[in-house]
Amino acid sequence: MTALLLAGPSYSLRNRKADCQRRINWYACGIESGTGKGGAAAYLKQAPGKRQLVNCGSVFRGMKEANNSLYAVVDNKLLQISHAWIATELGTLATSTGPVRMKENTTQLCVTDGPNGYVWDFEALTFTAITSGAWLGSNGVDTLDGYGIFSGPDTNQWYISANQDFLTLNALQFASA
Repeated sequence: MTALLLAGPSYSLRNRKADCQRRINWYACGIESGTGKGGAAAYLKQAPGKRQLVNCGSVFRGMKEANNSLYAVVDNKLLQISHAWIATELGTLATSTGPVRMKENTTQLCVTDGPNGYVWDFEALTFTAITSGAWLGSNGVDTLDGYGIFSGPDTNQWYISANQDFLTLNALQFASA
């Protein structure tokens, strides 16, 4: 009879029909003598469940640690979550579903959700939508040497912001892959 190995790793492939193992709140404990019933070298021990630290809303769309704080987009709100697990609303996004991407430079946090972009300024404490005529939308954001890098949705174009300023875009600062 083939042994059923339940104490293996927890993972899932992209195609769940091919293979999937998921273990939540359990961990493998080795058997000191080396073999247990049926030759098992380990058994599963239950761990305490997760506990809610902060109540922010229903759907977390993205989180990012930046500027010594935790920022999260929940539903259509940008929140700052303190070390004491207190959520403070910073701004409202135009969308309430789908993933967001976030990246920071030294003074700002940029949030993109596809068609829209937003900037939280750490010093001025302002939340601003990117309204530049050069804004094409972006499914992601990254930084390089202080410049914000955006990828145009459904295109092969990428474009950059001004140095240390996600809000300032120049329509001539783009390239195609």
